[in-house]
Amino acid sequence: MSLRASLITFALVPILAGCGGHGSATTSSAGPAWAVDSVPVTDIAGTMSNGDAAFLSVVSAAYLSNGEIVVADPYDAEIRYFDSAGQQVRAYGRAGKGPGELGRLTWIGRCGGDTVFAWDDQAHLTALDPTGRMVRQFTIPADSAGSPPIFVACAPNGPLAILMLLGGPGSPTSNMYQPGLLALSGRTGHVLRVVDSVSIGQGRVFPRVTQLALSTDRLFVGPEDSARVLVYALDGAPRGGLAIGVDGRPVSDREYDRAIEQQAAVFSDESMRKQSIAFMHRVPKPKTLAPYFALFAVGHDTLWAQVSAPGDSVTVLDAVGPDGKPAGEARIPRDLRVLDMGRDYVLGEYDAPDGEQHVALYRMHPPATR
Repeated sequence: MSLRASLITFALVPILAGCGGHGSATTSSAGPAWAVDSVPVTDIAGTMSNGDAAFLSVVSAAYLSNGEIVVADPYDAEIRYFDSAGQQVRAYGRAGKGPGELGRLTWIGRCGGDTVFAWDDQAHLTALDPTGRMVRQFTIPADSAGSPPIFVACAPNGPLAILMLLGGPGSPTSNMYQPGLLALSGRTGHVLRVVDSVSIGQGRVFPRVTQLALSTDRLFVGPEDSARVLVYALDGAPRGGLAIGVDGRPVSDREYDRAIEQQAAVFSDESMRKQSIAFMHRVPKPKTLAPYFALFAVGHDTLWAQVSAPGDSVTVLDAVGPDGKPAGEARIPRDLRVLDMGRDYVLGEYDAPDGEQHVALYRMHPPATR
């Protein structure tokens, strides 16, 4: 299994959700407390009231200004739109390699207004207008300037950030960090400039993986190896760094074994499942979890990070401002895999007690309005 394949697989499945059963042991930057509603304003179950599947799995999601929630399902190559009541209103997508068709989805993002970009494992980036109609589809990089990206992020009406793998895959060890090339791309797939060389991360269970986020005027790159974030201007010039997150708690043998079993469940074929389990067991268990698990740039002045460990009973989000000082802390009394954030909302995925996936939208309130 290559690094790209394993990273994509790890990204497709919330392997850590529900691994714990422990309480949250996460500490944070202790910024001013934001209030988050305890009950989501929209909660979309994986199965609709009529018994039809709303989605088979959730790889990514985005919240639109009209209140709709867009969900990417990698298993049936569909991008589905839900209204504020949680009802599906339309869908786009058909599996295939032809024009307008989709491969296995790995990411979607709101990339200017309510335009949604979708990235799949065929190196296609598909742009959908607010009605869910495809307006263009292209490959990245369009000019053969490098290998297809492993990760993609977008800015409002700005460039795309892409992280491409350099060299071949490494051997499956606990030190399997692969070098990557960080670049900015235009909205037709052509590389505008190479920004830096950074590590991509590990192809493993409980991986430490580099995170990307774009604001209106900054590119944030969270290296996998420490609680820090590199900052660049959108012309590629370095702008220092920010400290966010804390070293994670140790990983127990029970959690590791369970995470491997959940990771392998993505394969329906039993032989592939056994091969996957054997591969992952060759990778030594990490000593600690990552300092943070996702980054979100909100507006032009705030960077949020999910610092709680997946599986914790409370989801903890920390923010830093452009001056590097703590700008807020938000807590949600649920194990939530955060997928999107804005100035007043948190959108994430969680597993219900019966194992069904849900996508939930929570309202968030700044300290001044409490």
